Amino acid sequence: MAIVFVSFFAIASIAIFANHTASSERLLSRANIYQSICKRDPVRYAKYCQKAEEFKQKATAARIKENQNPASSISISPTGPCRPIGDVNRDGILDDQDAVAILNHRAGINIIPSNDLDRQTRADVDKDGQITSSDASLIRQYLSGQITTFPQCPAENSSTPTPLPSISSRGPCPPMGDVTGGENRLDDTDAQAIVDHVANIKLLSGFDRIVRADVNGDGKITSIDAALIRQYLAGQITTFTGCKVALPAPDTDSDKDGFNNAIELAIGTDQFDACPDNLSDAAWPPDFKNDKSVDLSDILAVANKQGTSEKRYDLNADGNVDTKDIDIIKSYYGKTCSN
Repeated sequence: MAIVFVSFFAIASIAIFANHTASSERLLSRANIYQSICKRDPVRYAKYCQKAEEFKQKATAARIKENQNPASSISISPTGPCRPIGDVNRDGILDDQDAVAILNHRAGINIIPSNDLDRQTRADVDKDGQITSSDASLIRQYLSGQITTFPQCPAENSSTPTPLPSISSRGPCPPMGDVTGGENRLDDTDAQAIVDHVANIKLLSGFDRIVRADVNGDGKITSIDAALIRQYLAGQITTFTGCKVALPAPDTDSDKDGFNNAIELAIGTDQFDACPDNLSDAAWPPDFKNDKSVDLSDILAVANKQGTSEKRYDLNADGNVDTKDIDIIKSYYGKTCSN
């Protein structure tokens, strides 16, 4: 009985729309009909779930096309109502891919890291402190012309509008953050350089640039540093916590362990601790077991990474793991450390 009802419902809905122009409103209505069928049993009626998604996308495309017509009563911006809110994939455009990114996050696919504060903020369009399907729904409602703003956007008619912060093209405290160097400017390429370093895609090299990457001054290079640069560029913050920390000279060796601060910052060891306190404390660069000694297993650890760009094994922080790094680890063979 249910199958007969659903089939009749689907055929009737198609007949209703068959003789009408495919406006965004009608496409969205059709998507809603398919969605109502889908909700009855998503497994049995999977094809209707697919149809619902298909017509939502068609409605979005139709709305964008309609907004190019001066007669349209609702105008939407390709960057969203209050850039960068909603632009989850950071491509500079608000589109259905951003909604899909949120849904994938909720489904456990391509999760937005909790320490990526920039993307977390962009995805929380309803400003409830969580990333949910409601955020994706709001993006699609905006794209289809059903709403004109997001809850996270500043009120247009606020009696006390928040002034946009003034940001410098060089950053809040040059050269902090200017990781790529050369152009004497802070931009997204600096943030991306940090992301690539953390992901072992392309390691930072050059002691000055390495030290500049620690914009929050916590003694580590992490995705949080990249997020802070992007927040500054978006006008969400006006300074870096690292601005209050004096940049050390690149060749400073605070813990006197034979590796300067810039190298330890780049490879991820503790620049202020000369020897491990426990087996999980990466403090002495040549000691990969964190057992306060260097033996054959440490040498092999570096040798096995030769030809890669894994930062922990790049003992001279030149951007590559090669014979130079093997020579360095060999020079420490049989040695121990102490605090």
